[in-house]
Amino acid sequence: MTKSHLPHLAAQGLLVLLASMPLTSRAGEPLIVVEDRGGTSALPYYEALNLQPRANAPARPPIPTPQIPATPAD
Repeated sequence: MTKSHLPHLAAQGLLVLLASMPLTSRAGEPLIVVEDRGGTSALPYYEALNLQPRANAPARPPIPTPQIPATPAD
């Protein structure tokens, strides 16, 4: 490896390090994994928890709920 390659490699390493910094800032938050086995929706459970939105998160639009047909012909 020549001396002219060293600054290029150092710059690449610095860019990789800077690009990974946002990922490391979130590393302290635990990841919650939930298995989906089908069945009933968990939405009522989470709505009952009355969770507070994160301060820096933008407001999310409401999730549309599907309409249940009144008769089998609907």
